[in-house]
Amino acid sequence: MAERDKDNNAEPNVAREVQRIRNEISQITIKIDRAENNLALADGEDEYRAVSAVFKKLHAQKKSLEKSLAIADAESKRSVDSDSDIAEAVDAAEYLTELAASDNGLASAMELFKATDVRLFLAFQKVPQGKRELNRLKRGIVVFGNAEDPIEKYSGPTTPAKVKRKPPAGQKNKKAPKTTNSGEEAKSLRNANRDDRI
Repeated sequence: MAERDKDNNAEPNVAREVQRIRNEISQITIKIDRAENNLALADGEDEYRAVSAVFKKLHAQKKSLEKSLAIADAESKRSVDSDSDIAEAVDAAEYLTELAASDNGLASAMELFKATDVRLFLAFQKVPQGKRELNRLKRGIVVFGNAEDPIEKYSGPTTPAKVKRKPPAGQKNKKAPKTTNSGEEAKSLRNANRDDRI
C-alpha cells in the first residue's frame, strides 16, 4: 500500500519535471532566435565570434534538454502503463472471483478454467490388487497461465484403429476391425475435445 502511494506521488513529480523541461526548451529557443539575430547584426570579427559561441552553447543546452525530455516522457508513459496494468489485473481478479462464486454450475467452472488457463497433469503407478493391477494416482501437478507444461502433451491419434501396437514376440499382428462410416462424427470419448463435452 505504501509502495502504491509512493508511486502515485512520483507520478505528479514526473509530470512536473516534463513541464519544467518543456518550459526551459521554449526559453532557450527564444534565446537562440535572439542570438541568431545578433549574429546577423554583428559588426566585427570579435563580436561575431562572441555571439557565435553563445549561439553554440545555447544549441548544446537545447539538445541536452531534449534528451532529458525524452527520458522524462518515457518515464511518465511507463507509470501510466503500470497503472493500467494494475487496473486490468484487479478487474481480472474480480471477474475470477465472480466466476468462482457463480451458481451456473459447469458453465461457470469451464469459464473459470479457460480464464485461468489451468491444466492438470497426473502420474499413475501400477498397484497389484488381487489377480489384476490397478493404476492408482501417484502425484499431480497443476499449471496456470503461461507456465511451462511439465511434460510434452501427446498430440497423435487416439483411436485404437490408428494406434499401432507391436505384438509380443511370436504372435501375428491382428488387423484392426473395420468400421463403417455413416458420414457423422463418432461420439468417442477418446477423440472428443473435453471442452465440447462440458
